[in-house]
Amino acid sequence: MYPKKWADKEDCEIARYYFGNSGQVTLRDGFNGNKLFTVPSLWTDEQIWECLRIANIAYSDGYKSGEQSKAKEITTALFLEER
Repeated sequence: MYPKKWADKEDCEIARYYFGNSGQVTLRDGFNGNKLFTVPSLWTDEQIWECLRIANIAYSDGYKSGEQSKAKEITTALFLEER
């Protein structure tokens, strides 16, 4: 079975860094501290969580697609071997 999420919101933290008048916001995996992505400091927390939600959908869809592709490859290979 494929992973359903790239990262769980409950396991993530938003870190804001400012450099003078500009800054950036980093979403980190709270479990191991890995940086997931960085956005401009103007982004709100709601926008960051929405971005994570969309990334989780894409991540899950990628696994589903890969799983289907691999199943088709195996089926094709088995069919060719039976001839």
